[in-house]
Amino acid sequence: MMTNKIINLTKEQEACVNYKGGDLLIKGVAGSGKSYVLLRRAVKLYKESNGSASIKIFTFTNALVKYTDELLQDKLGGQYIDVSTIDRFFSNVYKKMTNKWFHVNNDKIKDVVEQTFYDYKKQHRKKHRFYEIDTDYWLEEFKWIQEKCIQSEEEYINTNRKGRGSQVKIISENDKRMVWEIYSLFIQNLKNAKTNTWEGLYLYLNEHLDEIPEQCKVDFVFVDEAQDLTIGKLRALKAITKKTITIAADMAQKIYKTTFTWKEVGIDIQGRASKSLKKTFRSTKQIVLLAEDLAAINRKDVDLKSELTEAVFPDVEGPLPRLFLFDDKIHEEAYLATFSKMLLKEFVNDTVGIICKTKKYFFHIRKLFDSNNIKYQEIFFSTKNPPEWQLLTPGLKLVVAKSSKGLEFDTVLIPDFDEGTHPLIPFNIGDDQVDDHIVTERNLVYVMLTRARQRVIMFCTKNNQSRFVKEFSNNHFLRALF
Repeated sequence: MMTNKIINLTKEQEACVNYKGGDLLIKGVAGSGKSYVLLRRAVKLYKESNGSASIKIFTFTNALVKYTDELLQDKLGGQYIDVSTIDRFFSNVYKKMTNKWFHVNNDKIKDVVEQTFYDYKKQHRKKHRFYEIDTDYWLEEFKWIQEKCIQSEEEYINTNRKGRGSQVKIISENDKRMVWEIYSLFIQNLKNAKTNTWEGLYLYLNEHLDEIPEQCKVDFVFVDEAQDLTIGKLRALKAITKKTITIAADMAQKIYKTTFTWKEVGIDIQGRASKSLKKTFRSTKQIVLLAEDLAAINRKDVDLKSELTEAVFPDVEGPLPRLFLFDDKIHEEAYLATFSKMLLKEFVNDTVGIICKTKKYFFHIRKLFDSNNIKYQEIFFSTKNPPEWQLLTPGLKLVVAKSSKGLEFDTVLIPDFDEGTHPLIPFNIGDDQVDDHIVTERNLVYVMLTRARQRVIMFCTKNNQSRFVKEFSNNHFLRALF
């Protein structure tokens, strides 16, 4: 995403920073500087207004909020520009609109789904195939309805729903009417339980866009990593925009199952209002070549082809990415600890990102490092304890894969690059959802690889390598047996 140095802009980047039209979409490959350009444009517009313009930058995660704020304050002189996650900002908007906080209790939500089906079966006393489907399936369906901002039964019936799996087919109009009836009961039960879903927040806002207080609106809105946003979030962001909205996105880094078109969210980015940054400046040519092996596969998808930007390879050369192969996990993790210590001694001025696929594995590696007296910083946000880490300072940084979006490190280590982790396929996923899920998982590996500036090292057991290893060109990485 960004660098800890002030960089000279290319002609294409300057065109984005100096754009004088309305809304702007900046499409760019990983490391092309789209996020940095976003910040430079925000600072420029603020200075041009002599400090009178209200400006808000929205990023995807709390980790990215801190990183963006760190760069703005230390490198760009943007102390006056506020950075926030979208959920945090709109929670406050909801509070101003309703005089109450929006409460989300994820543990309670699944119980509400189960209670909903218990109540529905009690009311109707007839057997139906829908009752045999697991809670996660129905929660995903209900959240999808909210994510798409569907507000009526007829709208739900007339909306296409792709990839609902082999567990059940919601095909007929009667099926959809029954689902809507169950969904309506679910909404009532959420109210009774005094909880909500995050998707429900944006459904509410979309139903009351005209009621958003003027004090919550901003002259210039900037949105980073927009490829994973929902229709509801994007419409809400557009609604708080007084003048223009500038969006940075890269569909090759899309790691969530959200779908939208710019037209349906009310953002006009046709023609000159859409600009592409194709050359990457973060990573070496060798890292980009490896990552492009994966991106090229996803570009074969007709639905994705028009949205994906093909990278122009950088001039900077570096070592080939490496894949370290081990007999078992015990030896892999022991060497991960040893290798991490070596990196700290050999590259004292570098940042080293250790990217873990899941939170569970994040805590496992944290325990490993603690037992080996290895110093590291957790790139992890806690509402109880404000984060003390700094991404621009040297050292080991431990981060979960989905929280690594937008971050960058001199060296990236990817432990547990095994089949079953990359990709991680849920046990209850339907057959017709697997292909789409693999695309998303492939995108996540692409994100992980392109966090690196100079070096990438992957770790796995030799008899259980990720299927994505077979998608890499053998000329683009080195194997090493341990």
